[in-house]
Amino acid sequence: MSTIIDRTSPVWERVSASLDPAARLLVVIGPRGSGRRRIASSWLEGAGQLVDFSEMPPGTTPADAVRRVLTVLEGSGPARIAAILPPVPQAFELALRPDAQLLRGPDLFLTVPEVERLARELGTGTALSGTRVPGPAAKTPEQLWRLTGGWLYGVETLLKDPAAETQVANVLGRAIAPWVAYLDPEGLLPEAAFLPFFSDDMLQAFYAQRADRVPGAAQLVEACLIHRSPDGDWMMPELARSELRASLQRRSPDRAEQLDALAVSALAEVSEPGAAVLAAVERRAWRGLWSVLEEHWVDMFMSNPRMLRYAAQKMPARFARSDLFTAALKILAAAGKDRMNVPFPAAAPVYGQDRTAQNLRRLTEQQFRRPNAFAVTAGLVELSFLRIQGHYEESGQCGERLRRVVSEVAAAERVRPVMAGMAELHCGISLHIADRLIEAANAYEAAMHWGACADNAFVQANAAANLALVHAQAGNTQSARDWADRADTFLPRTKWGTKMVGRGAQLARVYIAWHELDRAKMEAALKLLPPEPDHDEFWPVHAELLTLWERYFGSADAGLHRLNDLRSTRKYAAQSPLAVRTLGHAEFVARVSLDPLAAPRKAADSPELRNLQAYLAIQTGDTDAALAVLQRTLPAPEGGWRIRCIARNLQLLASVVPGPLGADALETIRTNYVAGGEPIDVLWLWQEAQNRDGLREALGLTDGEIRRLDTFAVSRRGRVEDRMSLTDRELEVLAGLRLGKTRMQMAAERHVSVNTVKAQTTSLYRKLGVTTRHEALQKAKLWGY
Repeated sequence: MSTIIDRTSPVWERVSASLDPAARLLVVIGPRGSGRRRIASSWLEGAGQLVDFSEMPPGTTPADAVRRVLTVLEGSGPARIAAILPPVPQAFELALRPDAQLLRGPDLFLTVPEVERLARELGTGTALSGTRVPGPAAKTPEQLWRLTGGWLYGVETLLKDPAAETQVANVLGRAIAPWVAYLDPEGLLPEAAFLPFFSDDMLQAFYAQRADRVPGAAQLVEACLIHRSPDGDWMMPELARSELRASLQRRSPDRAEQLDALAVSALAEVSEPGAAVLAAVERRAWRGLWSVLEEHWVDMFMSNPRMLRYAAQKMPARFARSDLFTAALKILAAAGKDRMNVPFPAAAPVYGQDRTAQNLRRLTEQQFRRPNAFAVTAGLVELSFLRIQGHYEESGQCGERLRRVVSEVAAAERVRPVMAGMAELHCGISLHIADRLIEAANAYEAAMHWGACADNAFVQANAAANLALVHAQAGNTQSARDWADRADTFLPRTKWGTKMVGRGAQLARVYIAWHELDRAKMEAALKLLPPEPDHDEFWPVHAELLTLWERYFGSADAGLHRLNDLRSTRKYAAQSPLAVRTLGHAEFVARVSLDPLAAPRKAADSPELRNLQAYLAIQTGDTDAALAVLQRTLPAPEGGWRIRCIARNLQLLASVVPGPLGADALETIRTNYVAGGEPIDVLWLWQEAQNRDGLREALGLTDGEIRRLDTFAVSRRGRVEDRMSLTDRELEVLAGLRLGKTRMQMAAERHVSVNTVKAQTTSLYRKLGVTTRHEALQKAKLWGY
């Protein structure tokens, strides 16, 4: 017990307003250095008695101190008593007496205005009201408050000596330790010093998995560890935070590293992974950074892959020394501002000689035996790396294996839905580039499912866009429209790579316009794409569509030049199964436009090329060859509705050439067209039909559809303005050739010499660019003669 008169605490004016002057007992429960004795002194007004637990003999318990206070109360008469006690239940029970009142620890700390007023009173060189004044390490009142949290000892010491931060931190640490130990014997509250901020969500994420009782912000406030800042957020004093962290680091370095990792993981969970990455790098919390990458790499890839690359590059060698990490860095190197700029293979891809690819295969085979989230990550890295290296077929095979693993771990809930969706999406891309369209569509649909489970716009937008492209390529035009429209609903919610994610839908819309024979819509859709194929993984499809456009409305020569240039500059990328098929189709179309006899005569191995080959055979009158090719197309599973419909129409056309289509054939064509047909289905029928009126009436074609058919039908004959003009005599020779006449017969009928007919035939062949009668008849028909 002591009688004391001290200088008034800077907070006295504020706290005294809440005190009842008629009360006899003031219970002050606050830590050392908070000005608790000054508050007690002000309350006693120089005449009362002070009971301070910290001054009692060693071995005195808080219960002993409370009993001492009660004894003093009984014998002190009307005099006031102030009791400074630790935060124990007996102290709080004492404060419930009718003649008592309570001041808790948080009430004792200075506010920013009180720090400013104290600085004026002391007359220090501290910068007031945010205005910095000359002097070493001078700080504003708010800066002082953020350093100390308003601990009176810390504020006064730094006002007198701004360089005394280390001294203040040590003293605050010694004051905090015993105080918090009363409130938290398990030692959980000081661990909050590793957190960057103190929301309930953050505390739940930090403590939930290792504590039966998760501390809340109210408990940290009661422990005087956090305070409400001027901007309304909870704040831990910087000096207290640094001392608590350093103390735990000294006692248990492994525990400190673990807490850093837990804090980084909690930040990634409640904020966003990028903030967790920056915090981990700043703290050098490598275990925490690794944990964030393991758990949240997929979220970062969809929102900020360059931050993901930054995080991966910062990892120390002990984490990053593996083929898996090396491959991941190579993939992330392609991350640009708004898309992945996937590099094309620079060397001939030989899978058996690619050491990293082989090591990745061994790793995934091992991981797939006990599948979990890491196994899915490893599989994703493998198939993406294989695509970058040019191992396209092997990447498709990896996608096939990975899909089985995703199915297993997703069903067992051992992987997050968003990761399952990302894995299925990239399995689909690998299968797509391997030209396994049906399997790619299945993977994309699975990605849509998991994307919906996670409500993830990136996965759903990308999967829907690629489904639109798959269906457009297969000839399922209405499905392509539906998927492209669905992609549009998700794209506005994507945070990064929106144009890349929606590329499949853009390409699909060019196909759709082509199926509709809508020149204006096709041109508009192409203008939304880059003028030339870029580094998008579906660049061969873009090249094919540009060639189709130029074949009808530009220069087929320019289309062929582009194809040759792409095959030269992207030599190994052009060897993917998707590129081989799409570029091969584009080349076939361009060459037929220039010279049908120069087109490849070998049977094509894709449904659309077989249809084109069958049509060329019909044009030359070889209907048996046409029917034989069509028999391979109709049952092909990779051919969608559009391709099979065109094949059926060609089959009907081949059965009647050179005659007109009969009533039964027209009815069959009408049935197919009404069931979901597009103008392109009947383009070749319209081109060759001898009774267009009957076809128009049977199909119920509108004037707009007829104009589209006429536009593309004229274009089928090449650019008429570019063809060579034939003289009347050359046309007479051409007519004779069609009738199968010899030169002598034609000379006799026209009363000219055989040499004259021979010269005119030579001139005809030269203009047509042919060398035989058969070729001349084909080229003349193509040119409309």
